[in-house]
Amino acid sequence: MGVFFERPERKRLLAALDSRRDVTQQVLAALTEVEACTEVSDLSWKPALDRVDAQLSSHPNSAELALLLQQVRSGRSKDWQSLLALADRFGMQWSRWDRISVAAQLGARHLAAEPVIPDVSRSAWSADS
Repeated sequence: MGVFFERPERKRLLAALDSRRDVTQQVLAALTEVEACTEVSDLSWKPALDRVDAQLSSHPNSAELALLLQQVRSGRSKDWQSLLALADRFGMQWSRWDRISVAAQLGARHLAAEPVIPDVSRSAWSADS
């Protein structure tokens, strides 16, 4: 609930839960409203890179970004911070979810420590698993 609702709305919803009355329809309506206002994303980092790459031709001075994209794709760079900064500098239209997907993928791979929560593939989340 902390992701979707501001503190006052969370408190109101939690208070409604304590009232022992069925608020299913109100909760479903609130979730439908939140979902309608949220952009769709597959949360895949490689297609997110493709979306930025597709814009390079309309930004003639973006060779530095093109080079970094190539290095990221080949695994020679994990520099997600520079990637996001360059995309911003060149005015790339890159959604928040694409930015999060790339940063999460590249940022998680630079740690030398054993992950607390192991990686889970997309197939583990499918209904067919």
